[in-house]
Amino acid sequence: MRKSFLHIWAGIAFVLLGALAILDRAGAIDLNVWKLVGPAVLFIVGLEIVTSHYRSLPGYILLAAGAYLAAKVFFKDLPLGWEYIAPGIAVLIGFSLIFNAGISSRQSGGGSAIFSSRKLQDFPLDWSGQEMSAIFGGYETDLRTHTFTNDAHIRVLALFGGVEILVPEHVNIVIRPVSIFGGVTNKTVNSNHNSHTLYITATAVFGGVEIKNAKD
Repeated sequence: MRKSFLHIWAGIAFVLLGALAILDRAGAIDLNVWKLVGPAVLFIVGLEIVTSHYRSLPGYILLAAGAYLAAKVFFKDLPLGWEYIAPGIAVLIGFSLIFNAGISSRQSGGGSAIFSSRKLQDFPLDWSGQEMSAIFGGYETDLRTHTFTNDAHIRVLALFGGVEILVPEHVNIVIRPVSIFGGVTNKTVNSNHNSHTLYITATAVFGGVEIKNAKD
């Protein structure tokens, strides 16, 4: 299961921003460090998504946007701006929709809900390792009737969206949460420690992930 390195990325960012602020105060450079905070947040969030998820187009989008906006702070004559970045992001999201449509036609148990909602209930026995993403949308996964023959691992991303995962009570749940202006909630109850385990890598960025045994 992939690890989260968010604390490392954030620590490196604080060190770099602090060092630049010291150099600016000392007169060694002329730089408004506060203008780098926004690009740094985009870059860190993108880096965390890329390192936590296999199909991580949103992460690459945030990485590119953060890197470019940071470069604009250092090199003010760079061409382009948000008037070009926003349409470029729209094109990348379009390719993501096409890509995930192809994936969904070949397999169930994974995929994305982008500016839409999606609900899944049927899963193949080998669905472990799938990824579920809600980007400006909602994703509901119902695993209560699934037969667990082994331990399983899924990755979940909620980016300005919400993901709800329903799991059976007899399955152990281990969550590796990463929350950036979002939340990951575990409402499951399980007393059978001899059963199989479902490992969930859940990343919530301005969104929410909820894991529970029954619908409210």
